[in-house]
Amino acid sequence: MTPLHIPTPLISHAPLSATQGRDVLLKMESLQPSGSFKLRGLGLMCQRAVASGATHLVCPSGGNAGFAAAVSGVALGVRTMRSSARSAEVACCAVSCRACTATACTRCR
Repeated sequence: MTPLHIPTPLISHAPLSATQGRDVLLKMESLQPSGSFKLRGLGLMCQRAVASGATHLVCPSGGNAGFAAAVSGVALGVRTMRSSARSAEVACCAVSCRACTATACTRCR
């Protein structure tokens, strides 16, 4: 499975390195297609779900996790729904409707 995330650079932080007495490196995850590290884990989870037969992805997050799921859905060619926790109709993530077991999910039942 080819990862959906990209390699990101490590950058040395001189002031922190000086105060800690060792090299402190910062990982530049903001360069990911989704803008955060969340694509690393969610991307793999979405890939596995689609490989197992998921026909669409659902993520009850309007934040970085939801955006990572949306980026994954576009890359995988499947429909994706994301919403904030207050308005989330479903509480499942990266599952096909036939596999959903979330009690709050009214679309799957």
